[in-house]
Amino acid sequence: MTFRKKSFLIPLGTMLLLIMVTYLVVYQVMMDRFREVENQRVERNLRRVSLVYQDQLKQLNVKVADWAMWDDTYKFIADGNNDYRESNLVVESFGSIEVDEALFVNQKGGMVAHLSTVDNEIYEFFATGSALLKTDAELGYGGGLLRTDSGLLQYVIRDILKTDGSGPARGWVVFGRYFDQTTLDLIQELTQFDVYMQDWASQNLPEDYGVAKRDYLREGQPTISVLNKELISGYLVISDVFGKEQAIIRTDVTRDITIQGRSSLALLLGILVVVMMSGALLNYGLLNSNFLSQIYKLCSEVEALGKKESWDKRLKITDPTNEIGNLKQSINTMLDALNQTGEALSLEKQSGETLIDFMTTIVVMLDSGGKIKMINTRGCQVLGYSREELLGKDWIENFVPKDDKSQVDKVFAGLVNESKPDEYFENEILTKNGEKLIIAWHNTVIRNPSGKVIATLSIGEDITERKEEDIKRESHAKELERLNGIMVGREMKILELKKRIEELETGMPKA
Repeated sequence: MTFRKKSFLIPLGTMLLLIMVTYLVVYQVMMDRFREVENQRVERNLRRVSLVYQDQLKQLNVKVADWAMWDDTYKFIADGNNDYRESNLVVESFGSIEVDEALFVNQKGGMVAHLSTVDNEIYEFFATGSALLKTDAELGYGGGLLRTDSGLLQYVIRDILKTDGSGPARGWVVFGRYFDQTTLDLIQELTQFDVYMQDWASQNLPEDYGVAKRDYLREGQPTISVLNKELISGYLVISDVFGKEQAIIRTDVTRDITIQGRSSLALLLGILVVVMMSGALLNYGLLNSNFLSQIYKLCSEVEALGKKESWDKRLKITDPTNEIGNLKQSINTMLDALNQTGEALSLEKQSGETLIDFMTTIVVMLDSGGKIKMINTRGCQVLGYSREELLGKDWIENFVPKDDKSQVDKVFAGLVNESKPDEYFENEILTKNGEKLIIAWHNTVIRNPSGKVIATLSIGEDITERKEEDIKRESHAKELERLNGIMVGREMKILELKKRIEELETGMPKA
């Protein structure tokens, strides 16, 4: 990746990372705050439901008070007269005042009259000796919630007194109203939010009610739960007069604050991204115009210098006070040193090449792959090729006879791998005209600074004539030896013949 791309992408990536970190922190903090506000709204709504529930009892108390503190009722509870019964105890009349159950009980706990809009029997709760036949001395009435065969019943009980409130009490009047969907609709109308109810003991509770039930049993207080992205709900448990849980009321609140908050945060994120992108582009533009363009110009100038054969050119310094000027000055200083080193190396190389070319033996350098990197003039003359034709050629493949290639390849591998180096070796080579010459090689290796063998250097002497002379001398010696043997045999035979002649002449054999 180029420096120009990095100078754009790195700041941009850094800014985006900062945006994301900032956004996540802000999002978490704001979401927690939004949730807190939502919880407060739900808690407030649960309190309103509870207040409406209590207000239902108070309203029922007002209605029952009109009947309990009435001289006609006071008289009726004592004598049970039919005129009162026929004139007042009419089911339709109680239905008009939203009373579902009306029960008149005398002082002994006996039922005097009972009216019900649903044909339900509630006297069993208020029979003789019932704990419910009592009123709160401070409030002047008693009440609560009962589980009946027809459902949950809100009831209020008051002592039967005279119209002026004097007594003694002759019994009790009980008014009841069923806590059903009609009541929930009334609560919903008064509170202006959705209200639902499930029986506590239901075997088919929806999942969210089941969770609320478990939380209530664990914590003993109303719970709040997020239903989905759009709704958050509160759960209020209502118990009967005996303290036993009977129902769970759920109130739903739309998550307007959270929805609007998410939209605002998304807008904030978009604005931050645009601002940061603009900042990154502006930063890149300023960096490019004030710094990067000079860097790329410097690169072009250095590249142009590298293409020149001469090292005497230098970079032009327009402003020596800034970093670019200092860098150019450092490059020029380095070029001066390189120029001096290059001249010294060139002189040393020329001297070395001249010295090698003056040598009357073959000097050849092979790289680790066996290709010719350098060969002196004598080597070119012996092989019959120009230096240009030889450089880069595979030595063993092109200039070693087929019968000797395997052996020469082993010697070369031993030098390069340092497994079995042969400092002295003789083998034949092929010249351009197909002539075979015997060369005596003295071998060594060249290493890089880390010690690895990178080339071999061999000095070879043409010993073809010497070998031929040796062969001739050996042949002459063998011939002389053969002739000498022949001559010695002939002399022995002459001496034997001479001896026989003498023996014949004297007639006596000689010892």
